[in-house]
Amino acid sequence: MRKIQFYLNRIIGKDKGFDTDQLLLISILLLSIVMSILGTIVNIIMKLGFMLTLLTVISTFLLLLIYFFARIKKWFNISKWLTATVFFMLIDLMWVYNSGSNGPILLILVIFFSIYIYLWDGLSRGLFIAFYFLNCIAQFIIEYNFSYLLTTYHDNKSRVIDVYTGLLIYIALSGIVMIYLKRLYKTEKDNAVKSDQLKSAFLANMSHEIRTPMNGIVGFAQLLRRLDITDEKRLKYVNIIIDSSNHLLDIVNDILDISKIETGQLEVAIEPFEIVEIMQHLIKFYEPKAEEKQLKLYLEGIIEGQKVIINTDSSKVYQILNNLLSNAIKFTSSGYVKMGFQQKSGYLEFYVEDSGIGISSENYNEIFERFRQIEPSNTKQYGGTGLGLAICKSLAELLGGKISIWSELGKGSRFEFTILNHPFTDEQKGEIQRVYITSGSTEFTVLIAEDEDNNFLFFKEALIENNIKVIRAHNGIDAVNICFTNPTINLVLMDLKMPVLDGYEAAKQIKALKPQLPIVAQSAHALTSDRDRVKKEGFAGYITKPIKVEELFALISKFKPA
Repeated sequence: MRKIQFYLNRIIGKDKGFDTDQLLLISILLLSIVMSILGTIVNIIMKLGFMLTLLTVISTFLLLLIYFFARIKKWFNISKWLTATVFFMLIDLMWVYNSGSNGPILLILVIFFSIYIYLWDGLSRGLFIAFYFLNCIAQFIIEYNFSYLLTTYHDNKSRVIDVYTGLLIYIALSGIVMIYLKRLYKTEKDNAVKSDQLKSAFLANMSHEIRTPMNGIVGFAQLLRRLDITDEKRLKYVNIIIDSSNHLLDIVNDILDISKIETGQLEVAIEPFEIVEIMQHLIKFYEPKAEEKQLKLYLEGIIEGQKVIINTDSSKVYQILNNLLSNAIKFTSSGYVKMGFQQKSGYLEFYVEDSGIGISSENYNEIFERFRQIEPSNTKQYGGTGLGLAICKSLAELLGGKISIWSELGKGSRFEFTILNHPFTDEQKGEIQRVYITSGSTEFTVLIAEDEDNNFLFFKEALIENNIKVIRAHNGIDAVNICFTNPTINLVLMDLKMPVLDGYEAAKQIKALKPQLPIVAQSAHALTSDRDRVKKEGFAGYITKPIKVEELFALISKFKPA
């Protein structure tokens, strides 16, 4: 029985990722082919006439052809219209050669109507219903006024046999459709209940996940107000507040990202960037956490000084690698965590491997579902929102690739994802030559256009520690004037909302005189519409507040010579 089910699923195409409507169409086509073959056999045995037998043979051939279009070629819209056209044509012809309402054809027409009402939506459904009723009215007029045009049975016994054969076909078709719809309803109902349960568990977990870092921020901020604490304790409290803030920001970003994914608001920004430096930066960022757990953390297969420039969305690649690396370190208590990539024809393959707790094979698909965490106990022990891998999967697919896993309980995991590596345009080739090859400047100067003192102080302290010269502009006019009079500026970090002259207008004026000077927008606005406008205005990049140090340097590394 299992073998029969296996081969039936292969014929229908359940292993090809078709949706429910597509599977129903293929199933109906297969069933119609079988019924058409049986009809041909019955017509031959009962000697119901050459034309009727020829029609069933032709219908079998046409249905096989449409099955090929749907199952093999995956031309589902074409297949639906072809099926409807062929059914109407053949049923009308059979109605003529099968005694009109005295035969079984009208029964088959009813089930045909029911199936297509389910398969179609909107205007297509309306057109189908209208044509169906016009067809029925035409049949009535012809039979009522011109019944002599219809073929009659040889005798009553032939009519009875044919009608009851048609009835059996009708019962079989309607039964299969009803069973299918009931199963579909049950599946959708179970998925809805499961989704509600997952979302309830997710919301309960979110409450815990948000309150935990908030407790660290509020609690240790209060302790910092005490005058009698030592410098050592003060530094410890500050580090806890920073870690808690980063944790809270990660949670907010996960929720925003999954919302954008579900509403289709995530867009891809294809641009050249150097991938090895980003991966090395991630390794450096996670080294302290790895050292705390005595893990060996390293890049695999990277030659010292190697530069690999790729053409895709840098922020999304960074986000996937960051999520996978964070998970690997979180779920590994001893051993190693390694990361690497390979360039292949037209695409890139990245991987993150660890010697952690591992995942059983039956949970491979579940871990990529939204709000999903494999074991409730893991939630308590390791924390997390249950969104990270779902986001990774969606981002990989958005970049034209996919994500996969190999894992074994107690032995570790290996996550691999592929993305498209787009060909460089002529303009991008010129930019690569300028930024990565011919640039020989030893000092790198960044103009910070920022009216808020605390925000500028953050940029200044972060950049100066990394041997980057910093110049400040308090408003848009200052930024324009400084760029016009200072030829040493290599990069502008432009706040979009400033007094006197906003960032958009300031950037426009700077670009008019210095079109090759890269200007990066920095803003607290993170909506898709803001990113779209930044892209249209010709900014070289975009970074949102609150800004993480590692993200800032990953962005600057694209413009700063190594």
